[in-house]
Amino acid sequence: MDRIIALAAVCALVLALTPVTTYAQDDEQSPPTIVMTVAQCDRTMLGDLFEHDRERSLPILQELVDEGMIWSAGVMAHWWGDEWNVVNVLMADSEASAMAANSEIASRYGERYPDDNMWLEVCPRHRDSFYQGIVGTNGGGDDEDNGDGSAIAVSYFECDYARLGDIAAQDREDIGVFQALVDEGAMNFWGSAAHTWGNEWNYLVFQGAEDIPALLDGINEAGDRFQELDPDGDTVVNEACTAHKDNIYAQVYWTTDPE
Repeated sequence: MDRIIALAAVCALVLALTPVTTYAQDDEQSPPTIVMTVAQCDRTMLGDLFEHDRERSLPILQELVDEGMIWSAGVMAHWWGDEWNVVNVLMADSEASAMAANSEIASRYGERYPDDNMWLEVCPRHRDSFYQGIVGTNGGGDDEDNGDGSAIAVSYFECDYARLGDIAAQDREDIGVFQALVDEGAMNFWGSAAHTWGNEWNYLVFQGAEDIPALLDGINEAGDRFQELDPDGDTVVNEACTAHKDNIYAQVYWTTDPE
């Protein structure tokens, strides 16, 4: 199949975005490469497409996780946002690993389902972007259903490339606030990533919770805590980024930790 199965999360990102796999700030392993494939799909066909892909694509993705080729992969669908209403996310050690995994996915899918073109029929337009994970929380979420149906907010920012290092440094300083919210059950995960190549949105923030009310409450609580810590403070993102957009997705399906 001619597609990259790739957050987000995005919105949720990545040893364990949980329920979407996330990368913890204290992991010895470097944060992953995150491949995001956004697609414009026929909304009337999404239910059929997701059922179809749970049966066919998800087992292949899980095989690659179990074999150690990728960290995790899954699909998110819009609740509201821009014109790209389905997002495939794939996380791997590096760009080379992600591309190798994409080739392996296409090979296995083609061998098992040689006449299957449903994805291209339902989603005629897509684009791919590669990001490098910066930092993320650890733990959180409900392992019983792997978080399917949970809410994921992905904030896309257009920032000064020269300031991305400063943004990453602030994220590493701030991660403790988000980790506390995850530990308290107010959020499922929080993570950030910066472009290696792709479209104009070169910095992303992923936030996840059980549902939209919980997600909004968690985001507001984070804002309140940062305000208490530094009432007069401003963020590097506000200084360095000139545009942003927010999308909220539902997690459709995701791989689980390797067996």
